[in-house]
Amino acid sequence: MATTGDESRGNVGVANSSRRRDPELPEFVQLHGGDHPGMVLVSEPFDGTDFLAWCRSVVIALRAKMKLGFIDGHYPMPDKTCDTYETWIKVDSMVTSWILNAISKKISKAFLYTKSSRQLWLDLEERYRENNGPLVYQLQRAIASITQGSHTVVEYFNNLTALWDELECLKPPKTCTCGLCTCGFTRITAEEENLTKLVQFLMGLDDSYDNIRNQILVMDPFPSVNKAYSMVLRVERQRMVNTQTGDSVKMWLYRLNGLITEETMVLEMVHRISTEADSKEK
Repeated sequence: MATTGDESRGNVGVANSSRRRDPELPEFVQLHGGDHPGMVLVSEPFDGTDFLAWCRSVVIALRAKMKLGFIDGHYPMPDKTCDTYETWIKVDSMVTSWILNAISKKISKAFLYTKSSRQLWLDLEERYRENNGPLVYQLQRAIASITQGSHTVVEYFNNLTALWDELECLKPPKTCTCGLCTCGFTRITAEEENLTKLVQFLMGLDDSYDNIRNQILVMDPFPSVNKAYSMVLRVERQRMVNTQTGDSVKMWLYRLNGLITEETMVLEMVHRISTEADSKEK
């Protein structure tokens, strides 16, 4: 029995040591202590609807674990003669298992025999990803028509940001063609995108923010959309403070008026009693 216990402890030691970081291997082909085939990447499994949101959640999770390259083609299968081949197969199988766990059972059955996580991902995209055109149109239209309305500045900006982020996921990436981006393409693109978002944000603000809106529009250079949001938010908070102060003053005056009224009534009553007493004496 003692031998069995020693063997068991030895096996556990081997399992744990296999999950220790190997400085000789690239990070993307390494697994860590918490990695196991039954791990769940997303909170809600894909059920055949809203593929874009599910896809985004999986991508974020895999990027955090440095395993995104297995499904986007950046970490292709090495040659069988390569030293990392067996390790790559092990990690790719783990990624495949994670993705299958993120899919409802009724759907995952159709993908059990895919040869790699990359092939599984491509099959899912081909089957469930819809043409982005109609969705891009809907998002652009929603962004163009959104207004603050009865919402606070925080609520309005959060709603607008959600639309921007969703649209960003659908747009093809813009890349510089000069290699090291010495042409300023990245900077110019970022400035144009910021100006577009800034104008969209200011257009939807309530008319009561005309003053701060005009101040922002004449600034040179234009502030970032986040800086503009901070400026508008400061105005809103100041208004809230002023409103609360005004309400407090009104309440104080109301109570003071009540005290004055009560004192007046008491004085009138005393005067009336005194007058009646004088009349009786006469």
